[in-house]
Parts: sequence; C-alpha cells; structure tokens
Amino acid sequence: MFAETLVDLVCPEPVTRPADASAFVPRLGGSGARTAVAAASRGAHVALAGGVGDDEWGSWLRGRLEDAGVDLTWFRLVAGERTPVAFRTVDGDGNERADLYGQSLDRAMDAVRPRIAEAVDATDGVWISALAHAGEREGQLADAARARAAERDRPVVLDLDLDPDRIASRDAVAALVASLPGTALVVATVRDARTAVREDDPAAAAEALVAAGAGMAVVVGDDAAVLRGAGVDRAVAVAGGPADRADLVGSLVAALDASGWYPAAVAAELPRAVVATPA
Repeated sequence: MFAETLVDLVCPEPVTRPADASAFVPRLGGSGARTAVAAASRGAHVALAGGVGDDEWGSWLRGRLEDAGVDLTWFRLVAGERTPVAFRTVDGDGNERADLYGQSLDRAMDAVRPRIAEAVDATDGVWISALAHAGEREGQLADAARARAAERDRPVVLDLDLDPDRIASRDAVAALVASLPGTALVVATVRDARTAVREDDPAAAAEALVAAGAGMAVVVGDDAAVLRGAGVDRAVAVAGGPADRADLVGSLVAALDASGWYPAAVAAELPRAVVATPA
C-alpha cells in the first residue's frame, strides 16, 4: 500500500472551534495507515510504503503499525523531518474540521523512492490513495508504483478520495481519471464520483468509472453501494450510514488478497464491507 501516514489528534466532544477543545486524543491517521491496519485486521499481508519524521510521533506511529501487523519493510523514519499532525474536531451539527500541521514529507518520499520497484515486485497487488497526489513528490512516487505494477502485471486498487480540501485542481482530478485504464478496482463515494465523472447516482457513477478504464468500480452512496465491471454487477443497501472509508477499502483489499485477486471476491465481500463498525 502507498499513501500518507500521520497522527490524528481527535477532540472527543463537539466543539465550535478547535480552540474550545478541552482535550485531544491521539489516533493513527492518514488513509494509507488506516487502510493498511483495516486490511491487516482481516488477515491480509499488508506492507506500507512511505515514511514519517524520526521524532516521538513518528516512533509512536511506527509502534501502532507494528502492533497491528503491518509490514514496515518499506516504511521509513527520516531524520530531520517532523511527523504531520492533524487536529480533528466536529461541531454540534456534525461538520468536521481538520487542521494539519507539520512539515512536508518530501524527504521521506525521497527515502522510499530507490526501493519502490523492489516493493512493488514483492507484492501480489498495489493499493494507492488519490490523496497521494496532494503532494508533488508523493504523487510522483505513486505514479512510479503504478508504472512498475503495470510492468510486472500487478493489479492496482485506487481509492479515489478526492477530498476538496486536498485535491482542488481540475487538472489533478483529470489526471487521476486519465490514469484509470489498467486499474483493477477503483473505490469512490458519490462525492468523489460527482467530481470525477459528474455523476450523482451510484450506479451511473460506477458505470462511468468503468467506461473511463477501471476494471471494476465500487461507488458508495448514503443508501446504496454499487459494483460494476469485470462481468460482476451488484448493488447493496447501506443501512445506518456507510462504513468508515478505511474499513471499507481495507475489507475489499483483504478479500482480494485472500482470493488471489479474483474479481468476484469484491462482490462477495461488499455486503460486509459497507456495514459501519460500531464506534
């Protein structure tokens, strides 16, 4: 897996603004780390490529990942870097806010770059988050991983997380859509699909993503999750709100890993993957 890793400092109670918080609780953050942990908890052998600063928070993150069973062969603690920290709050209306602090992880990405081909060669499949393209060096490394995967015939799963606060450029979105050909599976929410292919309906969005080149597409809405592609079509009702994104994607990746990357495994796992995990 390739994506960002950081520390989330989460306020456990609703507040109007971060300055009103009485406490913050540290949690494993970043799409890469959380998805890796979710997949590992379901029995997948997951390796995380990336890095953080060689500081106290970086050591804390590494310890949490190790405890979760994530392979850190291609994960680096880089001297001189400060690990990013996000302060996360939710107000009384359920509106979320994240304030990110810390240095760019350019040097951490540079530390991983010489071994990216080795990392991809050692895998059965590659998972990448679109958020990797929020940073220039991270995006370059994600592209290198994808190119190596194509060379070695490794399937690629793309989490099309188009967070508007992180990926606001239409050019960046267009480049991600243009990269879909050769992707084995793309996972998106209706928000992502609206941005990427201008579709609000999960079924129409999934079909549009497949038409753009994805082998399979899962699009998750408030009421349903729809799978299209590879001759495997399925719609699953979403009750009580969709699962946490990292849990959902991790569950699908684990199912693919367990099946030897057989497409029908996504259809079989989807009803379980969309069930929200109790807080």
